[in-house]
Amino acid sequence: MRRYAALFLFATLLALWPSTPSRTQDAGTVVQTCGISPTPYTGGGPRSLTMDLDGHLCATAQGVLPFTNGGEGPSSFNTSSAELIEGFPTSTLNTINNWQAPTANGTGVAATNAATQTTLSSGTTTTSWSKLTSIKTFTEDNPGYMFFQTNINIQPNLGATSGGCVLFGYATLAASPTCSAPGNFAVNCVCFETTTDGRLLAVVYATSSRLTIVDLSLLQGAARAVTQTNGAGQPIAFSAGCQCVPQVIMQNSGAHRALIYFRGDNAIFALEGPNGVTIPIAYFVSGAAGPDINALPVSFAAAVGPATIGTAVTIQVNQVTVARTSARLGSLTPVVSAASESSHVFKTSPGQLIAAYATNTGGTAGFLMIYNSTTVPADGAVTPLDCVPIGVGGTVSLAYQPGGFKHYNVGMTASLSSTGCFTKTTIAGVAGFISGSVQ
Repeated sequence: MRRYAALFLFATLLALWPSTPSRTQDAGTVVQTCGISPTPYTGGGPRSLTMDLDGHLCATAQGVLPFTNGGEGPSSFNTSSAELIEGFPTSTLNTINNWQAPTANGTGVAATNAATQTTLSSGTTTTSWSKLTSIKTFTEDNPGYMFFQTNINIQPNLGATSGGCVLFGYATLAASPTCSAPGNFAVNCVCFETTTDGRLLAVVYATSSRLTIVDLSLLQGAARAVTQTNGAGQPIAFSAGCQCVPQVIMQNSGAHRALIYFRGDNAIFALEGPNGVTIPIAYFVSGAAGPDINALPVSFAAAVGPATIGTAVTIQVNQVTVARTSARLGSLTPVVSAASESSHVFKTSPGQLIAAYATNTGGTAGFLMIYNSTTVPADGAVTPLDCVPIGVGGTVSLAYQPGGFKHYNVGMTASLSSTGCFTKTTIAGVAGFISGSVQ
């Protein structure tokens, strides 16, 4: 039975640095406010992070994660902070707002959509692959985090040699992804990856160089353990101490959650554990363990290893959400007129329109129209995505609430026209100042 996180009922998730352990009942107990029994805490030593059913970070010991930039760790967010919500409600993949057109190579099968899910298949021959990537690239949210959650089925790829592999998380994929050797699957990523011999890994790619944060096929003890150090021998990556073999729950036939909290200098990986409790299983605490590029899309991929395989590997994606833990907007780019004009290009690539306005300094009333295009359309029939009338000497504006920005999947251009909304006519009498805020 599929389980979906109630993403928008987040309470305060973490209060930890640099004070004493959060939510303490007394000096010796950390109270798990997630419906989990209190965990003894002796003070001074590392403890596991814990989460509730929906991925809220519940309690932790002092010093587990260095949330020093303003003291903000993964914290509450609401619907206004969600940047991607995908439940695959119909049999048609949303390539207008959410996803680039899915692609495949060789015998790989491009993401095949059905109501409530989409499935990628690697194919069986070498160099075969299938990949799906979000339209939007998600920018770093320091001192907050970018939150990724997906609900997936990957069990055929775990616990036994398959000869293929899958990847999911924040990732810029390789042009031709393959799991024939480490580093061939992605360019930059903070993600989960399966191996040809059936192991699940929490990994980072930095310009095609793969760093394994934690091998999730191995038993973790009760305390965190160092898994990577920097050049000076200082610990930078850890297993979280779940007292479990993290990948085991993912191997059964159900759909299961995977989560990633990420900003440039640290990240937390979590998986659904027993009884539906979400368990942190790995983290890194230094940019030295992170990707070279922190602005990343969300991606899913399946690929074949170095030899032909008998059965294709698949990843079934049932749900995806990306949100910010902070309330701030992402980086906004203002684009404005330098002189009176009748048109302006806001953005020559896909993006979000946050706001736009125009002042008509001409002597004729008209319309402000905004197009899903990298260039200004010629006069004649047009199909703008926004169209509002503007009077002589008047000003008109468009604004979208945070998290509800209008997505343009090609580009953004604006024009002032004496006619509208489906016919564009450029005249000297309709011109002025045009401004847009985009990301």
